[in-house]
Amino acid sequence: MKQNKPKDKNKNNFKFTLRAKITIMFGIIIFIMLMPLLLLMFYSNNYINRYDQVLSNISKIDYIKTTTDAQPQRILNYCIINKNVNESGEGEKIATMIQYISDIKYEIGTNTAYAKNTDQVAIIEKLLNNYLNNYREGIGLCGDKFSLTGDSKFYTMNDISGYISDNCSTLLGLEMSRSKDIQNQIAQNYSKMQINIFIMFFFAVIVAIGLVILLNKVIAKPIRLLSKKLAVIADKDLTDATVTLHSKDEIGDLAHVFNIMSDSLKNILEKVSAVSNDIEHSFCEVTQNVEDTAKGSENIAKNVDYMLTKIEEQNNESRMVISNISNISEISKKIHGNTENILKSAKTSIDGASQGTHKLTDYTTQLTTVNNIMSEITQMVNELHSSTQKMNDIVNTISEISDETNLLSLNASIEAARAGEAGHGFAVVAEQIQKLADNSKNSAQEIGMIILDVQQRTSNMTGQMQQGLIQLNKGNDIAEETKKSFHEIELSINEVDIEIREIVDNITHLSKIVSGTSQNMEAIDSVMQDTSDVTKEIADTINTETANLEELTATMTVLLETATELRKTLSEFKL
Repeated sequence: MKQNKPKDKNKNNFKFTLRAKITIMFGIIIFIMLMPLLLLMFYSNNYINRYDQVLSNISKIDYIKTTTDAQPQRILNYCIINKNVNESGEGEKIATMIQYISDIKYEIGTNTAYAKNTDQVAIIEKLLNNYLNNYREGIGLCGDKFSLTGDSKFYTMNDISGYISDNCSTLLGLEMSRSKDIQNQIAQNYSKMQINIFIMFFFAVIVAIGLVILLNKVIAKPIRLLSKKLAVIADKDLTDATVTLHSKDEIGDLAHVFNIMSDSLKNILEKVSAVSNDIEHSFCEVTQNVEDTAKGSENIAKNVDYMLTKIEEQNNESRMVISNISNISEISKKIHGNTENILKSAKTSIDGASQGTHKLTDYTTQLTTVNNIMSEITQMVNELHSSTQKMNDIVNTISEISDETNLLSLNASIEAARAGEAGHGFAVVAEQIQKLADNSKNSAQEIGMIILDVQQRTSNMTGQMQQGLIQLNKGNDIAEETKKSFHEIELSINEVDIEIREIVDNITHLSKIVSGTSQNMEAIDSVMQDTSDVTKEIADTINTETANLEELTATMTVLLETATELRKTLSEFKL
């Protein structure tokens, strides 16, 4: 926009352009150089014309002399042979001679120095007029037939032609003399003209030198000043790159545009320098952020690896829990079978009690069998109590693993938050892992409650079994009193039957819970395996992102070096 101002400003001002100056100076030089040549050409042409006129006069005088010498005889011959003289063209020749003598008279002019020439021309002119009159009279008398009167006129023409020839000879001498005078004048004037031309040429050289000096001052000096300023800019110094010129021509416009260019270049370099500094600063920040992100990715990768290790451990523990639950399931099946046997035995006892005392011996034997069976049941209940204790330990282990998984998920969420957008997907996975850990913990707590209930019931059953053993031992001692207490024994056996049925129901329920827990643990194992696969994929993605960040860091380092080189290059300019 600034560059358009001088153009708009100069539209309203008169501008003596450089082309006009050069044109005028060269025009003056050429005019001064051509003046001597023009004068020489003028004088030379004048002298040549004067000399040509003299030569023309001589040629015309000779034509008149030679024509008048032979013409009267030719006319007589035409008259003698009865030829039409008027058609012979002799009249035109006479008219030509009269025109020639008139031209000679006009060319000689009124110069008193050539009065003889003028008098001689007047004599010849009178003779030619008389000569023409006789010719006309002879033509009128003779025509195309011979006539003595006409012939006499032609003889008179012959006499006049002698006088004309003599006067033409005299005039030729006078014209030759005049031609010599003209030659002398030409020689004298030519010498003067040479001196004048030399003076004018010398003056033209001086004027040309002055114009060249002026041209040098007007054109070369400002151009040298511009050249010096350009050399200063070429040396990368823009502190003093302003040209001050007041000429209203193209050089002034050039100086103005040069100043605008210098200011624009200075502004551009200042802006480029500022942008270069900003780029360098931004590159440093981006590089630092990339390095921090890379470190965060490395930490996330380490945590993911640690989490993978813990998940593998949790998978192993889950597999152990599944194995233990399978064992519990088998033990529950055995207990269920034993309790069914107990039910059958209790039924047999009830049948024996109803048969009466005569079956006492068989009852005693049966009691011995029941004693043995109760011992086995007590042993199985003790084993079940031990197994439930192990299940409780396994559930505690699951709870610990869930707590560690929850802690790892919390750490992963923190690292994903640090990673920003790049860790968004990992944050989702960490949330799913936390949910899975919570579900596992809740399931473990439920299993723990069930196992605690089983432990309490097995403890009760153990006490009852021990009480039964005591009663059986007493039964061996008080066999004699059995008859009296048979009804009470029958009632006790019924109560035992009821409690055994309750135990069978509880063991059946426990078997179902163990089976469901086994299925849940298998589902947990499947989820943990999927989580392990997803975590591995996340680890691979993080490693890939880390490699990309390393490449980006290398690229940013190259850009930073380029920006540094640009800043160093710009620092070489003095603004």
